[in-house]
Amino acid sequence: KRRKMKSIGQRWVRARRYYHSGEISIDRLESLADGFIAIIITLMVLEVPVPSSMSSSTQIMELLHALVIYFASFVIVGLQWTRHHRVLEKVQKVTNSFIWKNLLFLFSLSLIPLFMKWMIKNPNATIPALSYAIVYFVTEFCIRWVLLSSKGHKAGLFHRFEGGKAVRRKHLLRLIFNLGAIVAVIAISFWLPQLEIFFLIFLPVLLALSNVFADEETI
Repeated sequence: KRRKMKSIGQRWVRARRYYHSGEISIDRLESLADGFIAIIITLMVLEVPVPSSMSSSTQIMELLHALVIYFASFVIVGLQWTRHHRVLEKVQKVTNSFIWKNLLFLFSLSLIPLFMKWMIKNPNATIPALSYAIVYFVTEFCIRWVLLSSKGHKAGLFHRFEGGKAVRRKHLLRLIFNLGAIVAVIAISFWLPQLEIFFLIFLPVLLALSNVFADEETI
């Protein structure tokens, strides 16, 4: 039993060493993110349907609706890219944990074109719009996780960095506010289901804009 516990302890030590170590250049990580986000934006614009006939008012309205959703998605992805770029400017050390947190952020961001396409094909459905809002919230959580892990070398769930608990608490409160706003919009659907689609498209954009200005005080 002691040998088994010792073996588990040694594996835990090796895992912690791996978690804290493994340094690559920040430029390489930034290049990966830039190329990945460029592909995401390209995929989004390719999902906008082109009318086959200019005389069809229905197809033209579908195009306008798709452009609105694409614009909202473009703003969200663009703002998340600017936040990520400013985070990397403050990074002191790129560890394996920080790399994987960035990959999770890019993964969540890559889901936006998929759910944007779902909303375009189902303009009056609530579930696609709701899923779009959830994906935005997951992306917001991931970028804040990266932000809180961008300084220091103690790679835990959150790295220890200058600012301490006060700054960390501010980010967590901001995250809770975003979740509360999305939950409030979902509640609206019980009384005004027509407005839910509108809010679930534009709420992520408004939250993303407000988060950029809020982050300027902490990044």
